[in-house]
Amino acid sequence: MEGGALALQAPTQAPPQAVYTVLSTPPTSTQVAAALKLSNVAAGASKGTHEHATRALWHLAAMDEIQAEIKEKGGLAPLIALLGDENEILCQQYAAAAIEALARDHHENQIALAKAGAIGPLVALLGSVNVKTQEHAVYTPTSDDL
Repeated sequence: MEGGALALQAPTQAPPQAVYTVLSTPPTSTQVAAALKLSNVAAGASKGTHEHATRALWHLAAMDEIQAEIKEKGGLAPLIALLGDENEILCQQYAAAAIEALARDHHENQIALAKAGAIGPLVALLGSVNVKTQEHAVYTPTSDDL
């Protein structure tokens, strides 16, 4: 991918064009909405599409100007749901990374994630077979107000 902000690892299948758009241009509300829509598991959704969309959300979540928008557009619940999906190890890793990024230096997101039930699934990920997933779970900051 030339000129993009991020190079994808060798996928098992090509991600949908919407994911390339999210990863290669400055983010907009439309792109955040597209990534959230793609990250939701729909009947018949391919595993590769789901992985790429969750990875896109992770990278969007690392952008300060986008963190609140992901929460406002309903992005926390799908990410938290992915933490418990043991059939999609990479999606768990990317969801944990996105949650870590959303919580870092963002007090409102820390509280919203706790209220949405993220703490239990993050603790459960400490037993994951994926070390990177464990690291993202451990390093997710929590609010002192909890």
